[in-house]
Amino acid sequence: METTVSILQDLFMRLWGTPYLPETIITAATLAAVELAKKKGLNKVYAPALSVSVAIVLSLLNAFVTGTDWTKAIAPGIVTGLMASGLYSYIKAPLKAKDMDKPAGM
Repeated sequence: METTVSILQDLFMRLWGTPYLPETIITAATLAAVELAKKKGLNKVYAPALSVSVAIVLSLLNAFVTGTDWTKAIAPGIVTGLMASGLYSYIKAPLKAKDMDKPAGM
């Protein structure tokens, strides 16, 4: 178990310069996972639940690597998942409205 933690810490250090997963990385990874799942056929109704689930799993991974109590990783995971879900909706809405303003065929 010690070697797994040190390997993950080393990987995170090489990628992001910190021995843990920053919330911004968890949010981006959550967005990417949900988008991939939607492209693979996930019903859009389940996207927010998947977003929260992925963020919780990544937060638990972060707690495992940093040695934090896993119960303290649940709430940030929920918040990060909801943030990722809302962020996607917030960005997508103006882009969708912009596309509606274009004449047909463009």
